[in-house]
Amino acid sequence: VLPYDMAPQGEMIVKVHAVVAEGHVLVVDYKGTIIPVVVGPEQAAHTQDLFRGDKIKIAYKFREEPGHPTHVEVDNSAAKPVEVLASILPQHGQTMTFEGNLVLFPNSPQVAFNVFALQVDIGDDVKLEYTLLNFEDPDLFQKIREKLQGIWDASAIVAENSRNKLIKKGLRIRATGPINVVTPNQANPQIILNSLEDLELL
Repeated sequence: VLPYDMAPQGEMIVKVHAVVAEGHVLVVDYKGTIIPVVVGPEQAAHTQDLFRGDKIKIAYKFREEPGHPTHVEVDNSAAKPVEVLASILPQHGQTMTFEGNLVLFPNSPQVAFNVFALQVDIGDDVKLEYTLLNFEDPDLFQKIREKLQGIWDASAIVAENSRNKLIKKGLRIRATGPINVVTPNQANPQIILNSLEDLELL
């Protein structure tokens, strides 16, 4: 279902959610709505190398056929049909500090425990979650999860349900560590926390 306020033709600034069919389909997050966008062969050579979490601007138009749902496709007549505004990959390996709302991905059949993330506002109504992890030290990772769970539980802010995650808007934390982005369709970029002190409640 497309957002009600989406014009039949125009530009939108979105977050890449997935790259499918060697770039011929882009799945994007537009203001919290997941939208598949059909990409012509002229642009697929560029879109196939995008990473989930990249912030891009797309010139688009509706493709309407009788008896079929409305599709969104890249408008190749535009001067810049697809423009990358912020790429996630250059952050890989860089030690960075981010601040934002605390996010909880509840445990599920796929995930054995609650996973926490930091939601960063990267402008233009685009938000990016950084998962908070430590791969090397299981004891430290458990202490990190316990610290985050304690921060979450101690807050009286009501959590908002947003698709597969819960957000406590106004419960802000700061996290510092190397950024990990391994594959184009990785669920979220990761902040590797090397100590409990790398995590602060604001």
